[in-house]
Amino acid sequence: MKKILLYIATAALALTTTSCELDFDPQGGTYTDEMMQEYIKDHPDEVLGSFAQNIVGTMRGYKLAHFPMDLQGNDMVLYNTTNYYKSEYQFLNLRGDTDGFAGGKWGYYYGLIYMSNQILSSIPEIDEAGTLTESSKKVLSYKALALTFRGMGYYYLMTLFQDDYTYGGKEKLGVPIYTYEGQPAGPRATSDESFEQAVNDLKEAVRLYDLVGYDPLAEVEDIDQSIANLLLARAALTWDKYDDAIKAAEAVIGAGYHLMSEADYVTTIDKDRQPVGNGFQIADLPEALMSYRWTQNTTQGVSAFASFISPTGSGYASEQGGGYFICIDQQLYDEIPNTDYRKKNFMTNDVVDAAHDNKMIFPKYVNTKFAVPSYEADEVYFRLSEAYLLKAEAEAAKGDYSAAQNTLYELVSKRDKGYKKSTKTGDALMVEIHLQSRIELWGEGHEYYTNKRFNVGVDRSGSENHVDRSIHPAGKFFTYLIPKTEMQRNPAITENNPL
Repeated sequence: MKKILLYIATAALALTTTSCELDFDPQGGTYTDEMMQEYIKDHPDEVLGSFAQNIVGTMRGYKLAHFPMDLQGNDMVLYNTTNYYKSEYQFLNLRGDTDGFAGGKWGYYYGLIYMSNQILSSIPEIDEAGTLTESSKKVLSYKALALTFRGMGYYYLMTLFQDDYTYGGKEKLGVPIYTYEGQPAGPRATSDESFEQAVNDLKEAVRLYDLVGYDPLAEVEDIDQSIANLLLARAALTWDKYDDAIKAAEAVIGAGYHLMSEADYVTTIDKDRQPVGNGFQIADLPEALMSYRWTQNTTQGVSAFASFISPTGSGYASEQGGGYFICIDQQLYDEIPNTDYRKKNFMTNDVVDAAHDNKMIFPKYVNTKFAVPSYEADEVYFRLSEAYLLKAEAEAAKGDYSAAQNTLYELVSKRDKGYKKSTKTGDALMVEIHLQSRIELWGEGHEYYTNKRFNVGVDRSGSENHVDRSIHPAGKFFTYLIPKTEMQRNPAITENNPL
């Protein structure tokens, strides 16, 4: 806690120039843990606010960080491989122990854990049995925030750096667990211990948010219990804890969000090559759980997600910006019924500009789902529809096929007027849920994780429009190696994942 104490002492010293609220001498007195804890209880925003802003700030760029994970699947096509993301799309230099891609993921998620532990190590004890003051509620909210990020960190580390729990990962090693600031480097925990840490952190975050009466609908840019519950549903489902996943998903569904209408969902391109709709790039969508809101102060410029996926708006993925275009795989497109309005988010034919030497403007199957007039756009990080899909998957995995059929119908019937409630059971129902996940969440950063959970590999060999038509069976090909630098830094890690 020494680093955070130093920060608090500095902040406290600055405050004394305008405030007399401190009950200790700022001119050379000794700052004890007890004094700091009492100060935090009364001034949580002044001390914890900056740490919270730093960790929440790591979410900026969340969509773009998950974009290359979708490229490692079946359903997203990189039309032109002479530009960005060729390596991710063609599975080059990703999972090895000296590859920067794997190293970046390891560093990012352990960075979240480190920042979370900085906050958690400074949180004072709060008597939850008594009447909570506004300051106490804020302290507990900061604790919930840190637990949410720490749980998210462990969840993503386990999905990336070990085989799926159900399909071979259960008996294998997990990742090192750190729960307080300054903890010495340790060995890999078991898979069960690693998932337990993620799930318990997220459960406790939900409990604390509910305890303080946090309103998840108050601000779409906030981390709140809906985000913690959605992450909990993912982690619990991946860990085969189906009841926990169902309960968490139900909490999100019942929180007051609403599924998007066709008008919200569908974006088209008009005769002037401009998008009409932009539903997926509007922060205040009715089913947005958490969004990034574009402003001049928060802009990511040409490095924004929209720049890399929108076929309009002068970003990298547009005709003006390089024309590498992001398309849906023809095989998945063909599986979407014509009665399903989600199909309208992809172009059915090549668009050629005859006035300019028959130059192609948009290729067939290019996505319009994320088309925007400018890459300076909002982003939606988490959506309500995922909770329905996670709930249906957990119910089907549990063997409650009737419940899974009903949950799937609640979502898909809103998208496809011709959809009939499924009568499938067993593996056939799981295949249907997987298909609906691929359609509903296309381009939103889920396919790699969904495929791994369903034990589905990559087979692009039958695609009409994939540039890379490689085949990679499910399994260790989709499990990253722990970076070599981490193995050297931490001798307690004695075993890496196999090549």
